[in-house]
Amino acid sequence: AMCSLITEDGVCGLATRLPQLESICLDKCDKVTDRVLEVLASSCLSLRAVSLMRVPKITDAGLVCVARNCPLVSLALHGAQVGGGTLGALASHCHSTLTHLDLSFCRGVSSEALGMLVDRCQQLTSLLVFGCSQLTNVFVHGHSNEGVLQGLQGLGTPAAVGA
Repeated sequence: AMCSLITEDGVCGLATRLPQLESICLDKCDKVTDRVLEVLASSCLSLRAVSLMRVPKITDAGLVCVARNCPLVSLALHGAQVGGGTLGALASHCHSTLTHLDLSFCRGVSSEALGMLVDRCQQLTSLLVFGCSQLTNVFVHGHSNEGVLQGLQGLGTPAAVGA
């Protein structure tokens, strides 16, 4: 994969030289770490779309920095090792901007934390949770954002979700 050529230092250097960067895709870049996210968060304050699908070295620590500093509209975390810290930061800091979130195969996400996020993020219209078998009816029925259920993908029908 070409991503093997993308280094932590390379992305950090790019971020500091492109402060107006609005979108970045680092899918499958196994050298990307929380340090990259911290530099992006402090350098690229206009960052609106971030894709980090199958990036094994990122955690809540780096994602919290991005959520605090950037007006995220779209975030793809497919397969990331993230949980309540990331969801809490998104709910607190991106509640008026976030419209698309991919948490597919993010096993650290709880029904309660996801319910809190969708309650706060009323602009959220697309939520992907494929492979999140840990999510239950506590999530499906435990929030007030009915609009997000229209864009919910990955749980099948709400009736199919285990209790």
